[in-house]
Amino acid sequence: MKKALFILLVFCTLFVFSNRTDSLLISASKEKSEAKKLKQMMLAFEMAFNSNDLMQANEIALKIRKIFSDPGPDFYFSLATLKDHVNELDSAVYFYSITAELYREINKPENALYAEAQKGYVYYKQAKYEEALQIEMEVFKTSEKKGFKPVIAKSSMYIGYVLRDQSDFKKALKYFKMASKYAEEIGDRNIFCACLNETGNIYNMLQEYEKALEFHLEAMECQKEGGEDVSMGYIYNDIGNDYLFLDNIEEALKYFYLSLNIGRKFENKQIIIVTNLNIGTILNSRAKYGEALNCLDEALNESVKLNLKQYVASVCEVISQSYAGMKNFEKAYEYHILFKQYNDSVFNEEKAGKLAELNTLFETEMMNRENELLKKDNNLKDLENKRQSQLINSLIIGSIVFTAFLIVIVVLFFQKKKANILLEKQNKEIREQKEEISKKNEELLQQQEEIRAINDQLSLAFSELTSKNTDIIQSIEYAQTIQQAILPDQQAVDMVFPENFIFHRPKDIIGGDFYWVFKNENYRCFVAADCTGHGVPGAMMSMLGVSFLNEIAAQNISDTGKILNILREKIIETLKQKHDKKTKDGMDLSICIFSNNTRTMSFSGANNPVFIVPSQMENSYSESNEKIKQRDGLFELTPDKMPIGIHVNRDVPFFTVTCSYNPGDMLYLSSDGFADQFGGSDDIRTARKYMNKKLRELFVSIAQAGLAEQKTLLEKEFYNWKGQLGQIDDVLVVGIRLT
Repeated sequence: MKKALFILLVFCTLFVFSNRTDSLLISASKEKSEAKKLKQMMLAFEMAFNSNDLMQANEIALKIRKIFSDPGPDFYFSLATLKDHVNELDSAVYFYSITAELYREINKPENALYAEAQKGYVYYKQAKYEEALQIEMEVFKTSEKKGFKPVIAKSSMYIGYVLRDQSDFKKALKYFKMASKYAEEIGDRNIFCACLNETGNIYNMLQEYEKALEFHLEAMECQKEGGEDVSMGYIYNDIGNDYLFLDNIEEALKYFYLSLNIGRKFENKQIIIVTNLNIGTILNSRAKYGEALNCLDEALNESVKLNLKQYVASVCEVISQSYAGMKNFEKAYEYHILFKQYNDSVFNEEKAGKLAELNTLFETEMMNRENELLKKDNNLKDLENKRQSQLINSLIIGSIVFTAFLIVIVVLFFQKKKANILLEKQNKEIREQKEEISKKNEELLQQQEEIRAINDQLSLAFSELTSKNTDIIQSIEYAQTIQQAILPDQQAVDMVFPENFIFHRPKDIIGGDFYWVFKNENYRCFVAADCTGHGVPGAMMSMLGVSFLNEIAAQNISDTGKILNILREKIIETLKQKHDKKTKDGMDLSICIFSNNTRTMSFSGANNPVFIVPSQMENSYSESNEKIKQRDGLFELTPDKMPIGIHVNRDVPFFTVTCSYNPGDMLYLSSDGFADQFGGSDDIRTARKYMNKKLRELFVSIAQAGLAEQKTLLEKEFYNWKGQLGQIDDVLVVGIRLT
């Protein structure tokens, strides 16, 4: 019953709004005063726009432009807002520019700056970050000088958007904070709440999910104070993402459903699409494929209606995964093909948009020209009617008074001569305007030909990009061969440490984890390292590391701490790293050197520890040094908490740990890839990291087995833990039985 009453209330509201809009248009058509007619049509436009009847709003806007040659800056601002709302972004930029110019002409600088700020925001939505930032910074500086606080709040918020998308999070937070301050001063709750929410989004990108959730919840409470609107849907979705990253799947689903309800209530298609996509992805991870498909079908239908090809591609990809989970591989393949097709078509979207914009401008120009010609034709008819009326009156008067007739004839002669001159002038203007329209038509046709040529060039460029992508993949595969050649092979390692195993699994074709061995007449050395990143960047860093270690080995240095100090300086110098720059590349590394004459070893570490499982109850590890800690049944040689690279502790030397060992002790070195791997379940809600504690316990459990068996057990544990989830980082684990 309540649902029926709600639907009836919505229907009645829409009916009232529709009737009110129509009555305003009818009243305007009867109004003789141009100013009053424009005012009533503007009220009808705003009423249609606010009731979300965008089609009627657009029709009213076309009528206003057809009737009034100069409807004023307020109308153009509303028209630009409408174009922005329906995603006709090039048109929005055009009308915001007109708005700003008109406001400047009537000496309203604050309104002009506000329009410029909105134009900058449209550029941001088009991903034209350089143009957007240039406009917003100019608006911000000018408004700050003149004290226009509403414009300062708006432009600083938009600057924050641009800087956030360019990953300059520190500056983005500064501008969001500034926007919040001014919004609070002028009482603009919308900007204040939006800045809280965007601050939360930045902390989410920085993976500080607890902090992100704190700001998003504050934004939610702020928005509730001002009444529920469509903004609440975006906030609920962001809160859902925070809980998802915090592994609280139930709370994530709760807020995604709240967001979906807001999207449906306010008919916001973007919210409906995004939240259904999020819910569908989670339900897939729970193997609830039928429920997932219900959500994803709604998202797909709305994306197709709005022609949002990027969303169509994303939804088709997740639907393909649903059908794959249901073992319906035919359907899965069908939607995978749709995903590829839509994903590829996005490449040509901008070109099609430009052509549509040219067509729209052409049609608008033709309509304006036709209106001008129609007005001039009406003027000519009025002049002709007036002339005939005067002629008839003259003949009547002439039949009565001959003298008056002669006078009237003379007067009419001069009037006719003047009218003919005027008519000739107007005919000449009409001919010139027709010629100008013809010229414009030729120019537009030429532009269409140019666009076709550009389309051909884009097609050629796409083919070239595809070829280059193939070449790049082949180059990376060849780089894998080079990297494997640089790393010591198993035979070289066996010559230095006869009993060992190496479990090395790059995340991509090539990776940033590497190992290195060295031996001379005095000592043997083993290094395990984890370079910044993975893939090509990590591989390049690993090649630098191996090269520098070879150079240092030639100096016959046996102090592990000194080796790391030299390696750090070489990395900083080669990469030209400075504290005030963003280049933070480097590596985490552990190095062990074993004396050939005594059973002693030395160790130094840059963020990477090593682990020793003793073969005898009696040992001297715990008595050797405070940096050796006993935990979980083994001994951990703890590293210095700084990397091989630029760091605030650059001038602090690496510490060297020296201790004795017993034959048969097991030494383990590793990167953080194994411990950080998510798994334990194919369900994303319960998946978690393996963690260092579990890895230490694994070392203890396998230490007494043979080296080949240990490697097999490690591999089996890793793949069983990972399951169907993707590998998140390069993995390196090395085991050496000391002799």
